[in-house]
Amino acid sequence: MLRPNTPLEGYPKPGTPEQRVGHAMRVAGANAGITFTGLTDRTPNTELFHACMLALEESPRRQTAFQEKAFEAYFTLGVFPDEAGLLACAQKVDVDERSGDGDDDEHAEGESSSSSSVEAALAALFTDADRIAALRRRAKQEALEIRMSGVSSVPFFFFEWRPVFSGARDVQDFVGALRAFARAPPVESCSSSNQPAAPPAAAAAS
Repeated sequence: MLRPNTPLEGYPKPGTPEQRVGHAMRVAGANAGITFTGLTDRTPNTELFHACMLALEESPRRQTAFQEKAFEAYFTLGVFPDEAGLLACAQKVDVDERSGDGDDDEHAEGESSSSSSVEAALAALFTDADRIAALRRRAKQEALEIRMSGVSSVPFFFFEWRPVFSGARDVQDFVGALRAFARAPPVESCSSSNQPAAPPAAAAAS
């Protein structure tokens, strides 16, 4: 949530789709197999997306699949991440699962199994005002803690809980960082109280 004060309904983006995506971003995306189109004509408040991610946290596999669908929907297909848009993303996750296109490791270590579809899980969430309000509050609090730790952009990379850099980077940047940290002394404590909070994945749509 890079713009926490965005209205819940979002606000209009200026310009045309072509003007909304710079040349460098288009090239970087193409090199990574991502098509940035600029088709979404509103900047969203991503609280609802983050609440959905938290609702799916017991299934990291499904959570990741949902994040990827939401990323594609917003940045490529021009789908605004409101309830209808997010339910459409969840439906695509379910379709991939049924067709075998998703992660085949249905019972990944540490992940609970469930016969409920992702779409059904989120549809139930959207009808539970108290639960979704609680998840929104949790998402906002986690985002605040992350900003206070010094993270102001996404993606932001940590190595052994040490902040390194942010933004799109060349492979050599990662190679150099990994080599430097391989030579560095180990972190003395990695207790949860000393670790920066893991950024809520929606940053994709922030």
